Amino acid sequence: MESTTPDTSPPVVDAELALRLSALAWGPSGMDAGRERAASALRRLRAAHRAQARPDLGRVHPSWLERALQDESPSVRRLVRDGGPARSEAAAWALALWTERLVGGEPPDPSEPAAILALAGLPPSGLYRLVVLAGIAKVALAGDPRGMLAGRPAWAARGDWFASRLGGALGEGEGRPRAWAARDIEASPRAAARTVAEAGPRRGLASLGLVTLARLLSACDPHRVRWALQHVPYPVAKRLRGLMAASPEVAAGVRDIETLILESARERSAQEQARPSAGPRHQGELHAD
Repeated sequence: MESTTPDTSPPVVDAELALRLSALAWGPSGMDAGRERAASALRRLRAAHRAQARPDLGRVHPSWLERALQDESPSVRRLVRDGGPARSEAAAWALALWTERLVGGEPPDPSEPAAILALAGLPPSGLYRLVVLAGIAKVALAGDPRGMLAGRPAWAARGDWFASRLGGALGEGEGRPRAWAARDIEASPRAAARTVAEAGPRRGLASLGLVTLARLLSACDPHRVRWALQHVPYPVAKRLRGLMAASPEVAAGVRDIETLILESARERSAQEQARPSAGPRHQGELHAD
């Protein structure tokens, strides 16, 4: 009796035929182009492996290096800090393994998410500027319900710019983003009145900006996030991790608004940095209470 069970075994494919078909599918140039693309992919894979196999200590903030050394023995710490050559097999292993808690990665690519580029592409002072501006953007979107920008002409001017920029992107008559931003300010304990009273208004704004950054990082590749966090001081990275843990899942609509806030903050920061005469004044306004 003939079996009615469908044959699910994989068909046998000639390897040379598969190579020819794939080369044709990749482009009209034929086999040579296909092989060149394959060779290029292999080179990229090898470069990625080299970058990920060992962290680039030049891209790691010193506070992470101190953190990596704190659990090592005094002799290992002395060996690493002296920077001398390994004179024994044990010393060679110690020099190779003390960075095992750090991760390697490829240099940042312009096509990566804005949150990754912010961590990996900015110095700590630039990142602080960015998160303060993101905080101002969220406050402006909410209509400044707590008066955080009031009485500070430079902040108010930035708030007007962000209100226009965000309103144009989200719709001037759309009230839901504004209501969401107002609720977000009220719900964030570090960014609400307690933070402003205890740490000053700029840190309150920076806290709001860190929430934006953390939410966007939650949607990024975990390994890439861990690599990017090594670029900032360890306490800042720890704070971001805590914020990410508090909101591991972010609704798509919220993520879209937070992306717009961060991109607007990057745009405003670039504009201010491009005005040399205004640079020092703005730097002081954003960094000193």
